[in-house]
Amino acid sequence: MISPFLMLIAALAGARITRLITTDRIFEAPRLWLINKLDPLSLSAYVITCSWCTGLWVACVTLSAAWHWRDSPWLQVPLCAMAVAEIIGLIASRDGD
Repeated sequence: MISPFLMLIAALAGARITRLITTDRIFEAPRLWLINKLDPLSLSAYVITCSWCTGLWVACVTLSAAWHWRDSPWLQVPLCAMAVAEIIGLIASRDGD
C-alpha cells in the first residue's frame, strides 16, 4: 500500500513532471523536435502538449514507481524534490512580479 503522504508527494511530483513535458521552456526544444518528428497535427503530438493527457501517463509511471520502491530513498528524494519544486512554482506564480 502507498501511504497517503507518498501519494501526495507523487502527485505533486507528477504535476511538475507534466508541466516540464508539456509547457516549460526548458524542454521546449526537445518537445518541438518530437512534435515535428511525429507530425504537428497528429494525435501523438497533441498528447505531448496536453497536460490532461500527459498527466495520465506521468501518473501511471509515478505511482507505479512509488508502489514498487516506496521505501527507497533513491525514489523518495527525487519525488520530494519535484514536489517541492511544484509547490514553489505555484507559490511564485501567484506573486505577479
